[in-house]
Amino acid sequence: MIKKILGILFLLILAAVVVFFAPGVLSGDLENETRVVVNRPKDHVWKKFEDESKMGEWLEGFKGMELIEGEPKTVGSKFRVTFESGGEEIVMTETMTAYDDGEHFAFDLENDAMFSSIDFRLVDKGLSTEVVQKEKYRGQNVFWHSLFYWLKSSFVENSRKNLNSFKKYAEKELDK
Repeated sequence: MIKKILGILFLLILAAVVVFFAPGVLSGDLENETRVVVNRPKDHVWKKFEDESKMGEWLEGFKGMELIEGEPKTVGSKFRVTFESGGEEIVMTETMTAYDDGEHFAFDLENDAMFSSIDFRLVDKGLSTEVVQKEKYRGQNVFWHSLFYWLKSSFVENSRKNLNSFKKYAEKELDK
């Protein structure tokens, strides 16, 4: 009787492990697109977006960034970006992959747990600006990729929350 219970328990645990890890083995990069319309002209929105000294006002957990290689606003430049989440410091390396002043920039962000490509475009809508953020991300190993697969809705919600926070920040005042 005990062997039968232990056998069933083992099979249940094995099934749970397979269900957890299967997406990490079988799925590709996870993708997300988030859009927000900021009720300010594009040049104002771009200036607000580029102001690293104010990123902590709208980007949750942002603590700072430091140039570690190359020149600012140059493709290939690298930055050390620091966030805080749940009392833990998270350090990532950002590599700029595209920069078109006032229009578009993109970067890769990575650490031991994840790799992500993030692309921002600003679309002129006259007196307003649409900010389009596209993300691709994956875990650096099967465990992290599986975990990110199961937490995808959290990534989507976090992106939405940060862009909406940026919208409020950018709309609260004109250039100063």
